[in-house]
Amino acid sequence: MNKRINMTDLSGVWNFLPDKDDIGGEKGYMLASCDMSLWREAAIPCTFEGAAQEYAGYRGTFWFRRTFKWYETQGALVWLEFAAVNYRADIWINEQPVGSHVGGYLPFRFEVSKYIITGENLICVRVNNRIIPGMLPPSHFWRGHGGIIRGVSLYNTPVCYIGNVKAVKTDTSLKMVTEIINTAETAKTIRIRHTCPKNGLAAQTALTVPPMSEASAEAFFPLDAFELWEPDNPAMYICKTIMTAENIADAYDISFGVRDICVKDGKILLNGKELRLRGFDRHEDSPDKMNAADIENSERDFRIMKQLGANFVRFCHYPHSEEELDICDRLGLAVLAELPLNAPMVAIKEYNEKETRRALPQMFLNAKTAAKEMIERDSIIPASSSGRSATNRTKASRKSAL
Repeated sequence: MNKRINMTDLSGVWNFLPDKDDIGGEKGYMLASCDMSLWREAAIPCTFEGAAQEYAGYRGTFWFRRTFKWYETQGALVWLEFAAVNYRADIWINEQPVGSHVGGYLPFRFEVSKYIITGENLICVRVNNRIIPGMLPPSHFWRGHGGIIRGVSLYNTPVCYIGNVKAVKTDTSLKMVTEIINTAETAKTIRIRHTCPKNGLAAQTALTVPPMSEASAEAFFPLDAFELWEPDNPAMYICKTIMTAENIADAYDISFGVRDICVKDGKILLNGKELRLRGFDRHEDSPDKMNAADIENSERDFRIMKQLGANFVRFCHYPHSEEELDICDRLGLAVLAELPLNAPMVAIKEYNEKETRRALPQMFLNAKTAAKEMIERDSIIPASSSGRSATNRTKASRKSAL
């Protein structure tokens, strides 16, 4: 798994307090002066049940908070990123509201430069997992663990930075597409260099990004320098991208495999050969962490699947963590990724048919948004309708202010 440079991991020990009556906002649970005598400790990532077993099946609000120290001064922008919170999250830093996010199982982030101070900081997160019509998942008949279920991190970037790097397979080359975001009030002349250490390749390009805008640049590697990814030969590569502009720099690493995949005459063809899927369904479950991320347990399960002859795993019924996708890429397991768009009309305790039917259009809009976010996160980039693609497992590695 690639890591960001200048990253501060905010996972680990947090304090938590259930809030059955939703009165934490009025009582000032986000304030430094809050009475902490009833708060307990939990290891993030965790579910509500993981924090306190007596809250198994709980639908409502939990508060989480912790302090952290921040001395990073090199980057002009500071970002707070959550890999996943289920389901609604409201965030405060140093008693100031940062923002809210609705939707489980996918990452989100906020630019928090104006909230962070040098020294000790306080972060507070209110999490609610109640079912409301139109949300995903549309019912709790199978799942619904609330909590900060994946990692939390802080990192910094310069004012002009890499937004994303994508590997796109064409018929003759591997195209590296770099998205640059310039938040400065002046144009920036950018130089971009890509290197693939495994096969000794390098490519570079340049562009000028207007002020307060975004732009993309393309560079190319020869396609025949890359082995194709297959379950029996899961060839993976790392591309290191460095962006420089005046006295700032940013870096971004991606891990990817290259393959041809399509459906023809009712068959799945991988690199021109029929792929017969043999595999398993798997929830992102753990005996210790329940629905929260447990990467060691995930890797153990996937290795057992591979030893049993599997070449495929279905991630049911929601986007799993990026780490799980990385493991499957390395081991040679094809993945079917899903959204929690299932069983909207199941009659369960909180089910109301009239309200559910009225909310179906909103549910499908939420599903389209989630599908877009999942595809962007996992960078599954088709080059054409034939299905030729390079698949990225992308993580940023940041450098600032050389």
